[in-house]
Amino acid sequence: MPPYSRIALNVRVSAYHTPFLLLLVFPPFPVAAQDSLLLSVVANQQAPGQQGVAQTLPDGNASGSRSIAIPTTYLASTGFDHSAVLPSTCDVCHNNAVTTGKPINHITTDAACDACHTTRAWLPATFEHNVVSPGSCTACHNGVTATGKHTDHIATSIVCDNCHRTSAWRPVTFNHSEVTVGTCTDCHNGANAPAQPAKHIPTTISCDACHQTRAWLPATFDHSIATTTACASCHDGVVASGQPIDHFSTTRTCNSCHNTVNWASAASFRHSSLLFPGEHIDVTCANCHTTNTAAANWKVGIYKPDCAGCHSDDYEPQYHVKTINPSTIFYTINELTDCASSCHEYVDNSFVSIRQTRIGRHRPRSQW
Repeated sequence: MPPYSRIALNVRVSAYHTPFLLLLVFPPFPVAAQDSLLLSVVANQQAPGQQGVAQTLPDGNASGSRSIAIPTTYLASTGFDHSAVLPSTCDVCHNNAVTTGKPINHITTDAACDACHTTRAWLPATFEHNVVSPGSCTACHNGVTATGKHTDHIATSIVCDNCHRTSAWRPVTFNHSEVTVGTCTDCHNGANAPAQPAKHIPTTISCDACHQTRAWLPATFDHSIATTTACASCHDGVVASGQPIDHFSTTRTCNSCHNTVNWASAASFRHSSLLFPGEHIDVTCANCHTTNTAAANWKVGIYKPDCAGCHSDDYEPQYHVKTINPSTIFYTINELTDCASSCHEYVDNSFVSIRQTRIGRHRPRSQW
Protein backbone atom coordinates (compact mmCIF):
# COMPACT_ATOMS: atom_id res chain seq x y z
CA MET A 1 0.00 0.00 0.00
CA PRO A 2 1.48 3.37 -0.94
CA PRO A 3 2.32 5.68 1.91
CA TYR A 4 -0.23 8.37 2.82
CA SER A 5 0.82 11.94 3.46
CA ARG A 6 -0.81 14.25 5.99
CA ILE A 7 -0.77 17.94 5.27
CA ALA A 8 -2.38 21.03 6.72
CA LEU A 9 -2.88 23.48 3.87
CA ASN A 10 -3.44 27.18 3.97
CA VAL A 11 -5.66 27.27 0.90
CA ARG A 12 -6.61 30.24 -1.24
CA VAL A 13 -9.19 29.17 -3.87
CA SER A 14 -9.17 32.52 -5.63
CA ALA A 15 -8.57 36.16 -5.01
CA TYR A 16 -12.19 36.44 -3.88
CA HIS A 17 -11.93 33.95 -1.02
CA THR A 18 -10.16 34.41 2.31
CA PRO A 19 -7.57 31.75 3.25
CA PHE A 20 -8.71 28.81 5.32
CA LEU A 21 -6.96 25.86 6.97
CA LEU A 22 -7.59 22.49 5.32
CA LEU A 23 -6.38 19.19 6.84
CA LEU A 24 -6.24 16.44 4.23
CA VAL A 25 -5.06 12.85 4.08
CA PHE A 26 -4.44 11.61 0.57
CA PRO A 27 -2.33 9.07 -1.29
CA PRO A 28 0.70 10.45 -3.09
CA PHE A 29 -0.24 9.27 -6.52
CA PRO A 30 -1.75 11.12 -9.53
CA VAL A 31 -5.54 11.49 -9.82
CA ALA A 32 -7.71 12.11 -12.84
CA ALA A 33 -8.12 15.77 -13.71
CA GLN A 34 -11.92 15.57 -13.75
CA ASP A 35 -11.85 14.24 -10.17
CA SER A 36 -9.54 16.91 -8.91
CA LEU A 37 -9.66 20.48 -7.80
CA LEU A 38 -6.50 22.49 -8.37
CA LEU A 39 -5.57 24.38 -5.27
CA SER A 40 -2.60 26.57 -4.59
CA VAL A 41 -0.70 25.29 -1.58
CA VAL A 42 1.13 28.03 0.16
CA ALA A 43 3.66 26.63 2.61
CA ASN A 44 5.19 28.39 5.56
CA GLN A 45 2.23 30.76 5.94
CA GLN A 46 -0.01 31.09 8.95
CA ALA A 47 -3.70 30.53 8.71
CA PRO A 48 -5.92 32.74 10.95
CA GLY A 49 -5.64 31.43 14.54
CA GLN A 50 -2.93 28.86 13.68
CA GLN A 51 0.79 28.73 14.63
CA GLY A 52 1.81 27.42 11.28
CA VAL A 53 1.21 24.67 8.74
CA ALA A 54 2.74 21.22 8.28
CA GLN A 55 5.73 21.12 5.99
CA THR A 56 5.24 17.57 4.66
CA LEU A 57 4.40 17.52 0.93
CA PRO A 58 3.93 14.46 -1.28
CA ASP A 59 7.33 14.90 -2.93
CA GLY A 60 9.11 15.57 0.35
CA ASN A 61 9.56 19.28 -0.13
CA ALA A 62 8.93 21.29 3.02
CA SER A 63 8.77 24.73 1.59
CA GLY A 64 7.77 26.63 -1.48
CA SER A 65 4.56 27.24 -3.36
CA ARG A 66 3.21 24.84 -5.93
CA SER A 67 -0.01 23.43 -7.42
CA ILE A 68 -1.23 20.07 -6.24
CA ALA A 69 -4.10 17.85 -7.44
CA ILE A 70 -6.51 16.97 -4.61
CA PRO A 71 -9.48 14.67 -5.29
CA THR A 72 -12.73 16.58 -4.80
CA THR A 73 -14.05 13.65 -2.71
CA TYR A 74 -11.69 14.77 0.01
CA LEU A 75 -13.26 18.20 0.05
CA ALA A 76 -16.88 17.05 0.43
CA SER A 77 -16.84 16.89 4.20
CA THR A 78 -15.10 20.21 4.68
CA GLY A 79 -17.92 22.52 3.44
CA PHE A 80 -17.36 26.06 2.28
CA ASP A 81 -18.39 29.30 3.95
CA HIS A 82 -19.87 31.43 1.16
CA SER A 83 -20.43 34.35 3.52
CA ALA A 84 -16.98 35.66 2.64
CA VAL A 85 -17.65 35.59 -1.11
CA LEU A 86 -18.15 38.97 -2.72
CA PRO A 87 -21.56 39.52 -4.39
CA SER A 88 -21.81 38.78 -8.12
CA THR A 89 -18.57 36.74 -8.18
CA CYS A 90 -20.14 33.25 -8.10
CA ASP A 91 -18.97 32.36 -11.59
CA VAL A 92 -15.31 32.74 -10.60
CA CYS A 93 -15.65 29.22 -9.20
CA HIS A 94 -19.04 28.11 -10.55
CA ASN A 95 -17.90 28.10 -14.17
CA ASN A 96 -18.10 24.36 -14.93
CA ALA A 97 -14.28 24.22 -14.80
CA VAL A 98 -13.50 24.79 -11.14
CA THR A 99 -16.92 23.56 -9.99
CA THR A 100 -20.50 23.13 -11.21
CA GLY A 101 -21.74 26.13 -13.19
CA LYS A 102 -24.85 27.22 -15.05
CA PRO A 103 -26.63 24.28 -16.73
CA ILE A 104 -27.30 24.35 -20.46
CA ASN A 105 -31.08 24.62 -19.94
CA HIS A 106 -30.75 27.70 -17.73
CA ILE A 107 -32.70 30.85 -18.60
CA THR A 108 -30.59 32.99 -20.88
CA THR A 109 -29.34 35.82 -18.72
CA ASP A 110 -26.26 37.83 -17.87
CA ALA A 111 -27.47 38.52 -14.33
CA ALA A 112 -25.26 37.31 -11.50
CA CYS A 113 -26.13 33.95 -9.91
CA ASP A 114 -26.97 35.50 -6.55
CA ALA A 115 -29.61 37.70 -8.19
CA CYS A 116 -31.87 34.62 -8.11
CA HIS A 117 -30.09 31.90 -6.10
CA THR A 118 -28.87 31.71 -2.51
CA THR A 119 -26.04 29.68 -0.98
CA ARG A 120 -28.42 28.20 1.60
CA ALA A 121 -30.47 26.39 -1.07
CA TRP A 122 -29.87 26.56 -4.79
CA LEU A 123 -33.56 25.91 -5.48
CA PRO A 124 -36.13 27.30 -5.52
CA ALA A 125 -34.73 30.32 -7.26
CA THR A 126 -36.33 33.73 -6.83
CA PHE A 127 -36.25 36.56 -9.31
CA GLU A 128 -36.83 40.21 -8.61
CA HIS A 129 -39.19 41.21 -11.41
CA ASN A 130 -39.15 44.89 -10.51
CA VAL A 131 -36.00 45.25 -12.60
CA VAL A 132 -37.86 43.99 -15.69
CA SER A 133 -39.06 46.59 -18.15
CA PRO A 134 -42.90 46.68 -18.48
CA GLY A 135 -44.15 44.76 -21.49
CA SER A 136 -41.05 42.59 -21.86
CA CYS A 137 -42.30 39.46 -20.04
CA THR A 138 -42.15 37.30 -23.18
CA ALA A 139 -38.42 37.94 -23.50
CA CYS A 140 -38.13 35.15 -20.90
CA HIS A 141 -41.66 33.75 -20.63
CA ASN A 142 -41.73 32.41 -24.18
CA GLY A 143 -42.21 28.70 -23.48
CA VAL A 144 -38.50 28.00 -24.05
CA THR A 145 -36.50 30.13 -21.64
CA ALA A 146 -39.30 30.17 -19.03
CA THR A 147 -42.94 29.08 -18.85
CA GLY A 148 -44.96 30.95 -21.45
CA LYS A 149 -48.61 31.48 -22.35
CA HIS A 150 -50.53 28.21 -22.06
CA THR A 151 -52.47 26.77 -24.97
CA ASP A 152 -55.92 27.52 -23.53
CA HIS A 153 -55.10 31.16 -22.81
CA ILE A 154 -57.45 33.84 -24.13
CA ALA A 155 -56.35 34.78 -27.62
CA THR A 156 -54.69 38.17 -27.23
CA SER A 157 -51.68 40.15 -28.30
CA ILE A 158 -51.57 42.40 -25.24
CA VAL A 159 -48.59 42.09 -22.90
CA CYS A 160 -48.70 39.75 -19.87
CA ASP A 161 -48.43 42.46 -17.23
CA ASN A 162 -51.60 44.09 -18.49
CA CYS A 163 -53.52 41.35 -16.62
CA HIS A 164 -51.01 39.42 -14.50
CA ARG A 165 -48.81 40.43 -11.57
CA THR A 166 -45.44 39.04 -10.54
CA SER A 167 -46.51 38.89 -6.88
CA ALA A 168 -49.24 36.37 -7.78
CA TRP A 169 -50.01 35.08 -11.26
CA ARG A 170 -53.66 34.59 -10.27
CA PRO A 171 -56.22 36.00 -9.88
CA VAL A 172 -56.04 37.84 -13.16
CA THR A 173 -57.33 41.38 -13.46
CA PHE A 174 -58.23 42.99 -16.76
CA ASN A 175 -58.96 46.61 -17.45
CA HIS A 176 -62.11 46.44 -19.55
CA SER A 177 -62.09 50.20 -20.08
CA GLU A 178 -59.85 49.59 -23.07
CA VAL A 179 -62.35 47.25 -24.72
CA THR A 180 -64.40 48.63 -27.59
CA VAL A 181 -68.12 48.79 -26.77
CA GLY A 182 -70.07 45.90 -28.26
CA THR A 183 -67.05 43.58 -28.69
CA CYS A 184 -67.44 41.49 -25.48
CA THR A 185 -67.96 38.26 -27.43
CA ASP A 186 -64.53 38.58 -29.02
CA CYS A 187 -63.28 37.08 -25.73
CA HIS A 188 -66.47 35.98 -23.98
CA ASN A 189 -67.29 33.31 -26.54
CA GLY A 190 -67.18 30.19 -24.38
CA ALA A 191 -63.71 29.28 -25.62
CA ASN A 192 -61.47 32.13 -24.53
CA ALA A 193 -63.62 33.32 -21.63
CA PRO A 194 -67.06 32.44 -20.13
CA ALA A 195 -69.87 33.26 -22.52
CA GLN A 196 -73.64 33.63 -22.41
CA PRO A 197 -75.04 30.71 -20.35
CA ALA A 198 -77.56 28.31 -21.85
CA LYS A 199 -80.38 29.74 -19.72
CA HIS A 200 -79.69 33.33 -20.79
CA ILE A 201 -82.51 35.38 -22.31
CA PRO A 202 -82.37 34.84 -26.09
CA THR A 203 -81.02 38.06 -27.51
CA THR A 204 -78.68 39.42 -30.15
CA ILE A 205 -77.87 42.64 -28.33
CA SER A 206 -74.34 43.07 -27.01
CA CYS A 207 -73.45 42.03 -23.45
CA ASP A 208 -72.72 45.58 -22.30
CA ALA A 209 -76.29 46.62 -23.06
CA CYS A 210 -77.26 44.92 -19.76
CA HIS A 211 -74.06 43.95 -17.93
CA GLN A 212 -71.25 45.96 -16.38
CA THR A 213 -67.60 44.98 -16.08
CA ARG A 214 -67.53 46.11 -12.43
CA ALA A 215 -70.12 43.46 -11.50
CA TRP A 216 -71.72 41.02 -13.91
CA LEU A 217 -74.87 40.82 -11.77
CA PRO A 218 -77.33 42.32 -11.27
CA ALA A 219 -77.95 43.01 -14.93
CA THR A 220 -79.90 46.05 -16.01
CA PHE A 221 -81.92 46.32 -19.19
CA ASP A 222 -83.11 49.42 -20.97
CA HIS A 223 -86.71 48.48 -21.72
CA SER A 224 -87.10 51.53 -23.91
CA ILE A 225 -85.59 49.49 -26.73
CA ALA A 226 -88.10 46.66 -26.25
CA THR A 227 -91.22 46.36 -28.37
CA THR A 228 -94.19 47.70 -26.40
CA THR A 229 -96.33 44.59 -26.60
CA ALA A 230 -93.58 41.97 -26.58
CA CYS A 231 -92.98 41.67 -22.80
CA ALA A 232 -93.97 38.01 -22.67
CA SER A 233 -91.39 37.07 -25.29
CA CYS A 234 -88.86 37.36 -22.43
CA HIS A 235 -91.06 37.43 -19.33
CA ASP A 236 -92.47 33.95 -19.80
CA GLY A 237 -91.31 32.38 -16.53
CA VAL A 238 -88.45 30.59 -18.28
CA VAL A 239 -86.30 33.20 -19.95
CA ALA A 240 -87.20 35.88 -17.40
CA SER A 241 -89.64 36.24 -14.51
CA GLY A 242 -93.15 35.89 -15.81
CA GLN A 243 -96.69 36.25 -14.58
CA PRO A 244 -96.95 34.79 -11.02
CA ILE A 245 -99.44 31.99 -10.39
CA ASP A 246 -101.78 34.26 -8.43
CA HIS A 247 -101.78 36.94 -11.12
CA PHE A 248 -105.04 38.34 -12.39
CA SER A 249 -106.12 36.05 -15.23
CA THR A 250 -106.01 38.02 -18.43
CA THR A 251 -104.86 37.89 -22.01
CA ARG A 252 -103.97 41.56 -22.06
CA THR A 253 -100.33 42.53 -22.57
CA CYS A 254 -98.21 43.32 -19.51
CA ASN A 255 -97.91 47.00 -20.33
CA SER A 256 -101.69 47.37 -20.17
CA CYS A 257 -101.25 47.61 -16.39
CA HIS A 258 -97.51 47.67 -15.67
CA ASN A 259 -94.60 49.90 -16.54
CA THR A 260 -90.88 49.13 -16.51
CA VAL A 261 -90.05 51.80 -13.94
CA ASN A 262 -92.03 50.28 -11.05
CA TRP A 263 -93.46 46.90 -11.92
CA ALA A 264 -95.55 46.11 -8.83
CA SER A 265 -96.75 49.22 -7.03
CA ALA A 266 -97.51 51.13 -10.21
CA ALA A 267 -99.84 48.52 -11.71
CA SER A 268 -102.94 50.25 -13.04
CA PHE A 269 -105.60 49.78 -15.66
CA ARG A 270 -107.65 52.44 -17.39
CA HIS A 271 -111.23 51.30 -17.96
CA SER A 272 -112.93 52.39 -21.16
CA SER A 273 -115.53 54.43 -19.27
CA LEU A 274 -114.42 57.99 -18.63
CA LEU A 275 -116.57 57.98 -15.46
CA PHE A 276 -114.55 55.13 -13.95
CA PRO A 277 -112.99 55.14 -11.46
CA GLY A 278 -114.72 58.42 -10.67
CA GLU A 279 -116.16 57.93 -7.20
CA HIS A 280 -114.69 54.41 -7.16
CA ILE A 281 -111.20 55.61 -6.32
CA ASP A 282 -111.06 53.39 -3.23
CA VAL A 283 -112.50 50.32 -4.92
CA THR A 284 -110.00 47.51 -5.48
CA CYS A 285 -109.94 45.25 -8.52
CA ALA A 286 -111.10 42.31 -6.39
CA ASN A 287 -114.26 44.19 -5.30
CA CYS A 288 -115.62 43.73 -8.80
CA HIS A 289 -113.40 41.00 -10.22
CA THR A 290 -114.20 38.47 -7.52
CA THR A 291 -113.02 35.48 -9.56
CA ASN A 292 -109.60 37.08 -10.24
CA THR A 293 -110.41 37.29 -13.93
CA ALA A 294 -111.29 40.06 -16.33
CA ALA A 295 -114.96 39.14 -15.91
CA ALA A 296 -116.62 41.46 -13.38
CA ASN A 297 -119.10 39.98 -10.93
CA TRP A 298 -122.29 42.02 -11.48
CA LYS A 299 -124.72 41.73 -8.58
CA VAL A 300 -127.70 42.26 -10.89
CA GLY A 301 -126.70 41.09 -14.31
CA ILE A 302 -129.69 42.60 -16.12
CA TYR A 303 -128.41 46.09 -15.30
CA LYS A 304 -124.83 45.67 -16.44
CA PRO A 305 -122.87 47.60 -17.44
CA ASP A 306 -124.73 50.45 -15.70
CA CYS A 307 -124.30 51.54 -12.10
CA ALA A 308 -127.42 49.61 -11.12
CA GLY A 309 -125.60 46.40 -11.96
CA CYS A 310 -123.81 46.76 -8.61
CA HIS A 311 -125.80 49.43 -6.77
CA SER A 312 -129.44 48.48 -7.34
CA ASP A 313 -129.71 47.34 -3.73
CA ASP A 314 -128.50 50.76 -2.62
CA TYR A 315 -131.19 52.61 -4.55
CA GLU A 316 -133.50 54.73 -2.37
CA PRO A 317 -136.47 56.02 -4.39
CA GLN A 318 -137.60 58.57 -1.75
CA TYR A 319 -134.62 60.68 -2.74
CA HIS A 320 -135.53 60.50 -6.43
CA VAL A 321 -138.79 62.50 -6.74
CA LYS A 322 -140.13 62.78 -10.22
CA THR A 323 -143.16 65.00 -9.46
CA ILE A 324 -145.42 65.85 -6.58
CA ASN A 325 -148.46 66.99 -8.58
CA PRO A 326 -151.14 65.77 -8.45
CA SER A 327 -149.40 63.11 -6.37
CA THR A 328 -145.87 62.15 -5.52
CA ILE A 329 -144.22 59.93 -8.08
CA PHE A 330 -140.70 58.55 -7.68
CA TYR A 331 -138.20 57.50 -10.33
CA THR A 332 -137.75 53.73 -10.59
CA ILE A 333 -134.37 51.99 -10.67
CA ASN A 334 -135.01 51.08 -14.30
CA GLU A 335 -135.17 54.79 -15.21
CA LEU A 336 -131.87 55.65 -13.54
CA THR A 337 -129.73 52.56 -14.14
CA ASP A 338 -126.74 54.57 -15.34
CA CYS A 339 -127.17 57.42 -12.83
CA ALA A 340 -126.77 59.78 -15.75
CA SER A 341 -130.31 59.87 -17.09
CA SER A 342 -132.56 62.88 -16.45
CA CYS A 343 -133.37 63.23 -12.78
CA HIS A 344 -135.30 66.48 -12.94
CA GLU A 345 -138.41 67.14 -10.87
CA TYR A 346 -141.39 68.01 -13.08
CA VAL A 347 -144.27 70.42 -12.46
CA ASP A 348 -146.87 67.70 -12.87
CA ASN A 349 -147.36 64.22 -14.12
CA SER A 350 -147.34 65.35 -17.75
CA PHE A 351 -143.56 65.45 -17.34
CA VAL A 352 -143.25 68.37 -19.76
CA SER A 353 -142.21 71.34 -17.66
CA ILE A 354 -139.28 71.02 -15.26
CA ARG A 355 -139.77 72.48 -11.80
CA GLN A 356 -136.26 71.76 -10.50
CA THR A 357 -133.16 70.70 -12.37
CA ARG A 358 -130.80 68.14 -10.88
CA ILE A 359 -127.43 66.91 -12.11
CA GLY A 360 -127.04 63.24 -12.94
CA ARG A 361 -123.85 62.71 -10.89
CA HIS A 362 -124.07 61.51 -7.31
CA ARG A 363 -122.04 62.89 -4.47
CA PRO A 364 -119.79 60.43 -2.63
CA ARG A 365 -121.86 58.03 -0.59
CA SER A 366 -120.55 59.57 2.65
CA GLN A 367 -122.26 62.79 1.63
CA TRP A 368 -125.60 61.32 0.60
